[in-house]
Amino acid sequence: MEGLSFSAYGAYSHVNTFNIDTVSRIYNWLGEWIPASGKGEKSYTDSKIRNREWMVNANVSYMINYHQSITLNHVYSNMNRKIHDKVDPGNESNKIPQQLTKNITGLGYQINYDRWSTHLFVKRYRTNSSTYKRLDEFTGTARLEKIEESKINMGYGGAFTYFVLPKLQTKVSYEQAYRLPESNEMFGDGLIQQRNPDLKPESSHNVNIGATFEQKIYKHTFFLEGNFIYRNTKDFILKAVSLTSNPTTGYENIGKVLTRGVEAGMKYHWNNIIHAGVNFTYQYITDNQEFEENNNSYVGEGITENITYKERLPNIPYLFGNGELGFRLPDIGMKNTELSLDYSLDYVKKYYLSFPGLGASGSKKMIPQQISHDLALGYTMDSGKYSVVLECTNFTNEKLYDNYRLQKPGRAFNVKFRYFFKY
Repeated sequence: MEGLSFSAYGAYSHVNTFNIDTVSRIYNWLGEWIPASGKGEKSYTDSKIRNREWMVNANVSYMINYHQSITLNHVYSNMNRKIHDKVDPGNESNKIPQQLTKNITGLGYQINYDRWSTHLFVKRYRTNSSTYKRLDEFTGTARLEKIEESKINMGYGGAFTYFVLPKLQTKVSYEQAYRLPESNEMFGDGLIQQRNPDLKPESSHNVNIGATFEQKIYKHTFFLEGNFIYRNTKDFILKAVSLTSNPTTGYENIGKVLTRGVEAGMKYHWNNIIHAGVNFTYQYITDNQEFEENNNSYVGEGITENITYKERLPNIPYLFGNGELGFRLPDIGMKNTELSLDYSLDYVKKYYLSFPGLGASGSKKMIPQQISHDLALGYTMDSGKYSVVLECTNFTNEKLYDNYRLQKPGRAFNVKFRYFFKY
């Protein structure tokens, strides 16, 4: 049928993870150890976590005429987890299979004319989960309960673009969106990341306003882009960090969160020989829940003031950016070759691991400011059929951290070889 197209993609993952903690020792980061009073540095376990994951993405589109088209898209994903612990085979929680299935269906309509374009869409989100909860923890009636839930949410939105000038395009979009929890967020990783079977989908009203400008002058090409971001979110999914002597991470919902931010970038090209670019992001993400309602809590029930109201959310960088500079030199040494040299810089401003307004300034945990530099030297032959790249990442050997404040590897050297098959 003329104007009709179909595409599909599928993947299956078979992943086994082993968590072995059986020795009677406590280690530090240098590999040194001292004897422990019991078996297991964190907890005595020799478990196998078996994950089976399916993912299918199917898309059907139909071009009504030169200006209009419709698209139907469906994404299906399923994760099934089973756990067996050799040293604790009778563990009741491991006998309950855990499963998360997500189906997202979207229907879109697009219309294009000379200077403007409009895209309207609706989405249907459905989640089915099967897991367990621990009830009455740390009491004489503590127990496990198997739970199964099914949720359906509807989202919608639209995007509009318009060329004010031949090289200047403006963009406006709005979406009532949902972010469904991932399996590792609900079920944990069996080690450091804790499970949260009560995790809810994140819903938000998103507005983006932006513009792009591109201009070519002889052999010079300039590209500028800027965006303003606004998100009003309910049940925001945040990765929280425990700051105890036995630190863990876990995902939790925050009732209301307000995000305002800007993104900007610039790129420059000269004659396919020199390219440079820089971009940055600033985001102000605050807890917008003024009052909290406590139900079935050990500290009582009722409505209380939220002590982190209007505070910036922790464990999320709010100012970061990167820059790049590269050179391409053709026909060096022989015909149909290219010599490349690339430099890149990454910057992240310091940010707090916990809410910045809580605690004394001297006791607050912070991810330090980070600046890293990378270099890459590459050489391609036979019009790109063969290539070799020498890389040095973090060549100044700066101290870099993840958002758990664990130090990342330092300076590293890599060699990459590639062969491109041509048919």
